[in-house]
Amino acid sequence: MFVNTNKEGSVQQTLEVEYGFHSTPAPISYMLDIRDDSDPLRVSLGNAQLRPSKRHDLNIRFSRGRIRQGKFNLNVHYNKSIDDLAMGCTYNPQTGVYTYRPENVSGNWNTRLETNYTQPFGKNKLCTFYTSTSWAYLHSVDLLDSQWSVVNNHQLQEKLSWQVRFGKLGNV
Repeated sequence: MFVNTNKEGSVQQTLEVEYGFHSTPAPISYMLDIRDDSDPLRVSLGNAQLRPSKRHDLNIRFSRGRIRQGKFNLNVHYNKSIDDLAMGCTYNPQTGVYTYRPENVSGNWNTRLETNYTQPFGKNKLCTFYTSTSWAYLHSVDLLDSQWSVVNNHQLQEKLSWQVRFGKLGNV
């Protein structure tokens, strides 16, 4: 979905909403019911019950500003995965053998919020100030010793820039 309210000389506003869905089958080599014990301390197994991984993506973008004047943008992103592929590992302390088997895990998701602002300055608009702030949250699920392992990460980022143009010399 795309909405744009452009009128000559007026404030321009844009709203975009985008959704995507992707499904990816597991590699066929992981789905074969084969035991590989060529390394006696590292055994690999297949898993014929693996399901395709599915991913949902949602992006929402909003911008508001005037041509050759300040512009504000807001971006929101959300992603959720279902039946991701994880390599499960179990260790037998009595034999010293690690056994690996692919499994499906669900619960991976992340979100990101970003806002930025651009403002040209000066008589001929040769100077431009830019700032961007973003925050992301990542919820990651994996397998560790056949147990679910959950890791949560927060990321915060700030960017500032000042650009000056000198006619034919370009940007500095």
